[in-house]
Amino acid sequence: MRQSVTMRLDPGILSAARARAKATNRTLTNYVETLIMRDLAGHEENGKITIAAPEGTRGGSEASTPVGAAEISSDHSLAASTKKQGQPPKP
Repeated sequence: MRQSVTMRLDPGILSAARARAKATNRTLTNYVETLIMRDLAGHEENGKITIAAPEGTRGGSEASTPVGAAEISSDHSLAASTKKQGQPPKP
């Protein structure tokens, strides 16, 4: 289940992040979440983070990775990991 988080950001950083999110057709939340996932992937000891899709959207028992899940490795980009699963990469 997603959780709300309150952050205090420098106004210049927030403005730049909003502009970058808009330029890439993303919400600010999605943009920030993607940056955090990429950073975490670079710092995981085993090199992988698995993010599962919300309940009700997961594949059946035959699926090795739930539908909507992403496995991110430090040696692969987020776009490559979602493309591998047959999902279109985010810009």
